[in-house]
Amino acid sequence: MPLTTENTTFTRDVYGRYTCNTFEEAVASTDRAGGGAPFDVIVIGGGSFGGVIAHRLFSLDQRTRQHRILVLEAGPLLLTEHIQNIPPMLADVMQEVRRVPWTAPANLGLQFPGLAECAAGRSLFWGGWSPQLTDSELGDWPQPVANDLKNVYFAEAKRQIGTDTTNEFIFGPLHEALKKNLWDNIGLVADRFEIADADQLEAPLAVASAASRGGIFPANKFSSMQLLMDATRKAFAESGGDDRRKRLMLVPNWPSRVCQSPTVWSAGSSQHGGLWLCRRADR
Repeated sequence: MPLTTENTTFTRDVYGRYTCNTFEEAVASTDRAGGGAPFDVIVIGGGSFGGVIAHRLFSLDQRTRQHRILVLEAGPLLLTEHIQNIPPMLADVMQEVRRVPWTAPANLGLQFPGLAECAAGRSLFWGGWSPQLTDSELGDWPQPVANDLKNVYFAEAKRQIGTDTTNEFIFGPLHEALKKNLWDNIGLVADRFEIADADQLEAPLAVASAASRGGIFPANKFSSMQLLMDATRKAFAESGGDDRRKRLMLVPNWPSRVCQSPTVWSAGSSQHGGLWLCRRADR
């Protein structure tokens, strides 16, 4: 029997049921005998970067719609958008999901603040300052990668997170005077990055203050939760509510960090920081 929207002591879990699937539902959707199909890509870690990658893969497959994506997240669905987009009374909610999976040696004196173990991760809490890497910072990068970033992906990322318009919230005569003073004396700064003009001193904020098109409201401060919810709801609409036809599923509260189920995926994976990508061996 399908899991319906659940009630807690205080709330009805509409966001959870309308956005997420259980691991059992994900496995059942791969049963070929029942008309299902295996997942083609598994994103293990649905945090700041996992959500973005899953949404990107989902969007790239809009024409053929032939690939299935599963996002496995160790934590719960905590918030549906960035903490600063909701009432400030919830400012301390990160304590609900803060995890410190490692500690630094005491002699280093480092105090790691911890991860936000939940869907969208620390993108729900980050400050949002997003200056673009300068040419001097990209000097040691492989040239084809640097070219792709500068010619395509920086612009796409800016548009997606809202930094294509610089400093929407910090402006005015004092700001301009301080920027001019810094630029006029930039030569006095040791070990500085090479920048071409004063505008590169700006640190754009990942906040959309204007709508991307008519008839909708701006999304405000960016988090990958917006992308995860966008992809999961589009996948639901495409499937007509049939899990076997969903191109993307988000499974929260997934306890394991190891690929274990051959019914869901085959060998072949890569790790980048806290994010794992698994793919079917026959693709």
